[in-house]
Amino acid sequence: MTSRREFLRSLAVLAAAAASPLRAQPPRFASYPFALGVASGYPSPDGMVLWTRLTGVDPIATTLRWEVAEDEAMKSIVFSGTTTAEPAWAHSAHVEVRGLEPDRWYWYRFGAGDAQSPVGRTRSTGSPGPSPSFLASSGPAGLRRKPSVRVCGYCFSPPRGTIWKKWKSRRLEPWVATKVPRPCWRTTMRSATSSSIALRSVPIETLKRSASRVSEGSAAPGGHSPAAMLRVSRDEAMKSIVFSGTTTAEPAWAHSAHVEVRGLEPDRWYWYRFGAGDAQSPVGRTRTAPAPGVVPGRLRFAFGSCQQYEQGYFGAYRHIVADAPELMVFLGDYIYESSWGRDHVRHHDAPEPYTLEEYRARHALYRSDPDLQAAHAACPWVLTWDDHEVDNDYADERPEDGMPREAFLERRAAAYRAYYEHMPLPARMRPDGPRMRLHAQLGWGGLAQFHVLDTRQYRSWQACPRRNRAGGSNTVDVEQCARLFAPGRSMLGFAQERWLDAALARSRAGWNVIAQTTRMAQFDQKPGPGRRAWTDGWDGYPAARTRLFEALTSHKVSNPVVIGGDVHSFHVSQLKADFDDPASPVVAAEFVGTSITSQAWAQERVNRFLPDNPHIVLADSRYRGYTRVDVSPKLLRADLRAMASVRERDADCSTLASFVVEDGRPDPKLA
Repeated sequence: MTSRREFLRSLAVLAAAAASPLRAQPPRFASYPFALGVASGYPSPDGMVLWTRLTGVDPIATTLRWEVAEDEAMKSIVFSGTTTAEPAWAHSAHVEVRGLEPDRWYWYRFGAGDAQSPVGRTRSTGSPGPSPSFLASSGPAGLRRKPSVRVCGYCFSPPRGTIWKKWKSRRLEPWVATKVPRPCWRTTMRSATSSSIALRSVPIETLKRSASRVSEGSAAPGGHSPAAMLRVSRDEAMKSIVFSGTTTAEPAWAHSAHVEVRGLEPDRWYWYRFGAGDAQSPVGRTRTAPAPGVVPGRLRFAFGSCQQYEQGYFGAYRHIVADAPELMVFLGDYIYESSWGRDHVRHHDAPEPYTLEEYRARHALYRSDPDLQAAHAACPWVLTWDDHEVDNDYADERPEDGMPREAFLERRAAAYRAYYEHMPLPARMRPDGPRMRLHAQLGWGGLAQFHVLDTRQYRSWQACPRRNRAGGSNTVDVEQCARLFAPGRSMLGFAQERWLDAALARSRAGWNVIAQTTRMAQFDQKPGPGRRAWTDGWDGYPAARTRLFEALTSHKVSNPVVIGGDVHSFHVSQLKADFDDPASPVVAAEFVGTSITSQAWAQERVNRFLPDNPHIVLADSRYRGYTRVDVSPKLLRADLRAMASVRERDADCSTLASFVVEDGRPDPKLA
């Protein structure tokens, strides 16, 4: 555990770093910088993660270096200097070079920070007589006069030069093949004297927009790193400050800040606020978890999933805030990459995202919802993802629609990075390209242990995909898909399976909550004899599900309860070792929450399958909403909270049904 002294020392280091002119500069904002709100997450007995993302950060003037040489290798430099790229002029730079020899070729390049432009080629004209001048520009830069010559030193292209079918109608500029974003430079001839050349550099903002794969520290030159101040208090009025410090909101991470506070008292509420320049964020409320071994009398948490922005307002969060949970667990599909469904109440402001900038914009759009912001500010969150944070039905490195693997991993890296930038995640979850460890454990004293799973990043590809599809889900007759039952297939990946097995074996908590993304109970979609299975859920990975149930049994895990989402309906089920045997014992209770907004099957369609699934106690697709859970040492109670509508911002919410699970009795019962 980090002591108060160690924590203050670390804050002092952060403050010193923020004060350094090389890392942070006085913040300037074009608009209110906390438009996306604040959030907290992953509470521990002595702290938590506090998050914000600054918006409206004004760009700053940037120094550019330039060189002119007599040779393409840039060895024989004849002129060099520096100029300032002003934000008022889109970070463009126009350098008029004089004193050159007439009628000969020259080579030139720009530099900014650690980045260098490609080498451009230009020339002076003959003497005497009228002489044209030359302008190096990026993109359409005003009117051009003929004759002209365009020399492109480096242009953006998809990885390996492959143009995927969906790219044909898209701008290719954001796709880069290297970690350092590089622009397309052109040379255009104009009129001037024989001894002058005008050079114009690419705008810095164009460089920043062009990065679809950005590694840590590779923000475009000119990125502004404002200092964000943080205060943590014992009271909502922010009078009793217990900690304060400064961190830097780096442009490489979209000016997000993730501060891991330590040294707080266990099992109590705190309030916090960020500041930047003269602006202050709203006050957020968060809390620490109980100390290990301490069994509190109660834990209230809520869980939700699947919030398609266009299909409804996020009014469920207003009711979650009113319920005053101590923890919010989100189970996937925080954003949707695609537009679908009917009767939209609002719209995505851009097409499907593929690049880092586009995923950032999609997250910012969702985060602009006031009810979602209020829920993030009300209590700490724990999160996992499903598919729509990246692409529908993806499995590991395979998308559903045949996008080349390398290109898809570029897209996944962009999506993962934007996800981290917008969530209150600890630093250990910071992504490394297309890889990001999200699965985690969270203890609530001796009362409960949360096992938060990642069911997307490491899973085996879906078995028996649809005809003419490279991947993605399908609904298949199990007798016609032998690969479905292969023992080597995994929903979690074998490394995560081993991690979960070890965590379940050593857990001494009274309740073990397995937080994952979808329905775990078998759901037969073939009325009568035989069985049809949906391959994207746990029915598509029966061997992996069996291994998990065997672990729960062999380790004698105390009160396992599975929570999930994804199917946009409430499901309450008995999880059995053998779903086809009515006498098979119940291994665990399962509660699947409905969607926050995403549309669902008609209830009549669900009803057709219920007679063939007697282990499903309730299945209701009529409502959007969330699930509220109260846990005590002897009882777990789940209230299925149903919204009257998601087409109205202020719609009411009521309890559809309540179920309880008693200590030592895994079978869920109607309350």
